Order: sequence, then structure tokens, then C-alpha cells
Amino acid sequence: MAGVSHLPQGDRSGTQVSCPSSYERRGPAEPLMSAATAELGDAVDRCTFPLFVWTADGVVHLANDAAAELLAEPLSVVVGHNVIDRFSPHDEVEKVRQALFSGTLVGSQSKRVVTSSDGQGIAAWVWTRVLELDGVRAAASLVVPSSELARLGRDPVAPWRDLVGIVVGIASSHWVIEAVTQDVTSLLGYEVRQLVGHSFLELVHPDYVSAVVTDDGGPPTSPITIPGIKVKDERGEWVQGCILAAPLPDGNKGGVLFAIVGPLRASSSSAERVTQLELRLRRIGAEVRAAGVIENVSSLRPHAGHPALTDLTTRQWEILSLLLQGIRVPSIASRLYLSPSTVRNHLATIFRKFGVHSQPELLELLRHPPDQGER
Repeated sequence: MAGVSHLPQGDRSGTQVSCPSSYERRGPAEPLMSAATAELGDAVDRCTFPLFVWTADGVVHLANDAAAELLAEPLSVVVGHNVIDRFSPHDEVEKVRQALFSGTLVGSQSKRVVTSSDGQGIAAWVWTRVLELDGVRAAASLVVPSSELARLGRDPVAPWRDLVGIVVGIASSHWVIEAVTQDVTSLLGYEVRQLVGHSFLELVHPDYVSAVVTDDGGPPTSPITIPGIKVKDERGEWVQGCILAAPLPDGNKGGVLFAIVGPLRASSSSAERVTQLELRLRRIGAEVRAAGVIENVSSLRPHAGHPALTDLTTRQWEILSLLLQGIRVPSIASRLYLSPSTVRNHLATIFRKFGVHSQPELLELLRHPPDQGER
């Protein structure tokens, strides 16, 4: 198959140890992705970001051209060699490897440094899911360089990047929603006003609430992700999605940032086995994207009480957050893989929603946020 190489199956084993990861995976496990090498190889080939499928010994059995480019090696060299040695810090990588193959973890999300064959260290997000490959436990790792995180879902000519919808919001230490992006209407059917002032936990299926909250019912003290969770839509039906949550930085009164990754959109060929596998891999990409968005918008908490914030989309939250950090339009465009004109169009919408006409006016307004009671 084009762009993908693989090794024959062999016996593999692992040892038992648990470990933390940058995004702790919680909740009831999704059914493991199960595939034959040929089918999964076709799905991996469609991915436009580096993807490795490897077994307990770290040996790569499937990879794509993007993975070979990341490591600066021919694909024929990448497949069949140990990929674990290329990721650091090595002690944490080894703990994750052992936990994945002992059954302690079924997924791991973390920030790593990837070393290419020319010695270059590349900061990246690594999102891993356990799967069954030809009946043997294996792992699929999507690797996204931190500098390219915003490119996920933004390239109109690459269908694999056309990811599922993402909603981002801010909640208090008691899980009361303070602000949420307009995307919630297209994703779950709610108007923003139906959610602001209500508990985020009302959206979570009762079977999963304990996976979201801490023992005292509060928000997580470290970032978490819960794939396969059931979320309530506006019709009262439970749909399968993914929730990510992260504590706000110190000084934000114990609040939490959350993201909801929506259900997968089945294509016209969704009955095809390869297409379904591709959709599962695409889901991983959407989770990576959501984690990056959460990082980008953390500076918006002081402005959560401004009504205009809930009139904006997730993309506009990102642009506004970067603007508040003093980043100029050309740099915002480069960072989010958008054209400067697209950023300016979003800014025009942001100005209109906030009732201002320029960046200085907007920044001056946000220095004096309205009281929560002004909603």
C-alpha cells in the first residue's frame, strides 16, 4: 500500500506497572479497536500526521510517510525498528509502555520530545490508544509536533483533517458553566443561554460523573480525558463523545476548562471496515486538537462574565486569547494555520460582538470586565 509499511505478526508480552500521563485517561473503557494489518494499514495511510502502530517491545509494525518524515528516515527503516527510544523523557515513556501492555492503561496522552535521525529534538503531543492487531495487543500513537497542533482540522484539501466538532467552555470550582462557545448549538443542539449558569455535570451520563469529578465532587487537579463518554444533547438523548477537562492556572479561583469532542460523523461509506478504522483514528486527532485549544484559551477566565464571550466560536476564543497575550495578527495567523485575512475576519466579528471598533478598544474594554451579575 502507498505510504505504509508493516511487519509480520509475532508474540509479544508486557510487564505490570502503572503511571501518570499529562492527560489522565478516566472512565469506562471504549471497546478496543480491532483490526487486521492490511485494513489498519489502509486507514493509517490516509492519516496526514505521523502515526505509528507498535507492539509491546516497541517495534513498529505500521507507519505512514508522515512518521518517516518526522524521524527523518525512510519508511522501510522506521518499520521494524524500536520507536520507543526516539521519545523522551525515557523513564516516563517506559512506564507508559509497560502500563499500556499490562492493561493498566488503555490510552495515554502526553507531551514528549521526539528525536529524529539527524539529532533534532521536536516537542510534540503523543496520543496513544491500545488496540488489537491481528489478535495481538498493540498501540497506535498519533504524534503531532506542538508547532503544528493548530493545523489539525484546518486543511480543506486533506479530508482526514476535517475533524469532528469541538466545544470549549469555562466552569467554576462547583462545575457551574460560566461561558461556552457557540459551537455547542451545532454539536449538541443547545442554545448557549440554556447552559450558562447550569452545572456541566448535568450533561454527563450518571455512569460517568465519578470519572469526571474528584472525590470531593470538584474539578480535576490535573488534566483528564474521557473518550467514549455519554453526553446529553438538547433532545435529552445520550450521544457518545469525548470530554477533556483541565484545572485553570493558579489565580483563577479553582475553575476548570472543559472541551467536548462531538460524535463521529459517519461518511457515505461508513459501512466499510477501513472507513470505520479511519474514523477511530480521526477521533484521536480531534482529542489532540481539543487539548491544544484548552491550553490556548486559559487566559479567558477573567472575562467569562462578559456576555459577548458566549457569542463567539471556539476558533474565535483562540484568536481572542492570543490577542490578549499581545500576539499580533500575522503571528496569530501563522500559529493557527490561518490566513491573515481569515484572522481579520474573525476579529471583525469579535469587535462587533463586543461593541467596539478596534483592538485598542477591545483590550481596554476587557481590562474592566463586567460583574457576573450583569448577565
